This record gives sequence, structure tokens and C-alpha cells, in this order.
Amino acid sequence: MWVIRALLVMVLIVVIVGFSVLNSEERVTVQLHDTTYYNIPLIVVTYWSFVAGMVVTFVLGSPTSGSSRSTCVMRGATTSACSPN
Repeated sequence: MWVIRALLVMVLIVVIVGFSVLNSEERVTVQLHDTTYYNIPLIVVTYWSFVAGMVVTFVLGSPTSGSSRSTCVMRGATTSACSPN
């Protein structure tokens, strides 16, 4: 399983670096509420969008990522998988 995860990470890194190299000269205009930013590199916009997505995912995913014991208690399970032994 760790091999698949490592391969996926390597593919993701290659895609990000490739995207950066191919779009290094691309500039965009970004409008956030009342502020407009001109001549921003596309890779910077992509990077900060990715970071914002990770933060939102972390914040929204945190309450559901409890321990297995709390999950068993919430579901009312009585199976051996939920026992403390």
C-alpha cells in the first residue's frame, strides 16, 4: 500500500512541477471582493487556491475524524471491534 501512496505523491509532484514550468509566464488578474490584483503569476494563484482548499477540508473534516471508540459510541455499536480490549 505504501508503494501506491509513494507513486501517487511522485505523480502529483511531477504534475505540479510540469504545470509550473509550462505556465511560468502566464499572468492573470484576480478580483477578491473590492480589491483587484493585476499581473499575478498563474502558479501563485493555483498554489494559494490549493492551500485554501486544504484549510477548508481540514476545518470541515475535523469533527468527523474522531477516534474509533467515539465512532462506536455514537453509533451505539456493541460488537467486539468496539470493545476496549
